Amino acid sequence: PISAEVIDGVRFAKWERGVAFEEVLIDDANPNTLSWNFRFPDPALLKPLDYRVSPIGPEVFLETGGYQFTETSPTKTLVTLTTTYRLKTPMNGYLALWGKLFLDDFHMAVLHVLAIRAEANA
Repeated sequence: PISAEVIDGVRFAKWERGVAFEEVLIDDANPNTLSWNFRFPDPALLKPLDYRVSPIGPEVFLETGGYQFTETSPTKTLVTLTTTYRLKTPMNGYLALWGKLFLDDFHMAVLHVLAIRAEANA
């Protein structure tokens, strides 16, 4: 992630290579979560992605995402990132394994960036 801003409950996310999309924040009373529905209003901004993992299909459809914040000590918080998606292929079971590997790797990369930024601002 390069930048993001929230306007009226929508997070406008900008990534490398011009990739951009929106995350519509879900109003949740739990102060330890931040959840959203993905929205991709301009498919042209997803062109730099490999078409086989495009978040808007035809095989993969990103649906929701979110962070869970768990205080582990007075000065530390565990942050867990999740993403839900649907697969529409003849090999869903097999591809779900690859999807988990891909998303786990992606989540670790995002969480690493967030950790660096949080530590710089601490």
